[in-house]
Amino acid sequence: MRHSLQKHIGTVQVDLDGTWVVASRFGVQLPISKDPIFESGFSNCLELLARTGLRATFFVVARDLAVPWKRRLITRAFDHGHELANHTMNHFGNLNSCDTSTKIHEIEEAERAIQAITGSQPRGFKSPGYQMDQTILACLVRRGYGYDSSVIPSYVLPLIRLVEMALARRRTPPYGSFADAVKPSQPYVMSLKWGTTNEFRLTEIPTSVVPFLRLPFHGSFVSNLGRSYFHTCFKLFSSASPFLNFVLHLKDLAPASIAGVPLYHTRSGNLLLFEDILKHMQAKYRLQRTIDFQKYFLRSLA
Repeated sequence: MRHSLQKHIGTVQVDLDGTWVVASRFGVQLPISKDPIFESGFSNCLELLARTGLRATFFVVARDLAVPWKRRLITRAFDHGHELANHTMNHFGNLNSCDTSTKIHEIEEAERAIQAITGSQPRGFKSPGYQMDQTILACLVRRGYGYDSSVIPSYVLPLIRLVEMALARRRTPPYGSFADAVKPSQPYVMSLKWGTTNEFRLTEIPTSVVPFLRLPFHGSFVSNLGRSYFHTCFKLFSSASPFLNFVLHLKDLAPASIAGVPLYHTRSGNLLLFEDILKHMQAKYRLQRTIDFQKYFLRSLA
């Protein structure tokens, strides 16, 4: 029997996609060591979380851990109590189109690199571009993951991808899917079979969208559409949704433009914008790391 929830609960996730990740989406190859989005965005993110007294979950692209200064920043985040989760080794935007061995390698190699910092296996996973399939899910189950956050239940993101392809005049990696638009917008538990007899449970924690309208209001939308857009979406969301998953990307807190990165633009002054937004969320939701959020959610189902 489900216990009544006395308080709304939420989580803040930060996808650590640096300059080279953003540029690679448009076929531009940049070095991973010179990374203004990662450097400024990460420092601003740690400052933002410190100002608001929050602990968040950082989804790590483990290739970045080979760069000493990036490794120091990620280790600093862990030392400050933030969770480190798996965002694959190389952030292949078309991961679900790769062969099985590549999918497994991307998950397992990233897992080992993160574990070298934390001392324990990461419990959470997010696939690049919100791309997921049964092979990836089976690997997560086999590796003992507790939750996945690879779903954004909105029709808007795949439409944006079509616009990107038109502007870039080339095929870009998938970004969400129309099939995901009809999936639940609140967390849910998937029952998955491994082999013929074993059954496992994996919690799906989707990126929050406005109910019914399915409009995204994660950091990248807010940074470009502004405070009024957020407050309208959040009012609609919070009136109907007890669980919140708010997602930030490093570019949301980075410089307004980066030379050499096509179609990249965000507003300046976003640190103050997101400080205001997180404090607004804290008035209605108890925000915590995703691993703690998952435990609370599962208890609410008991």
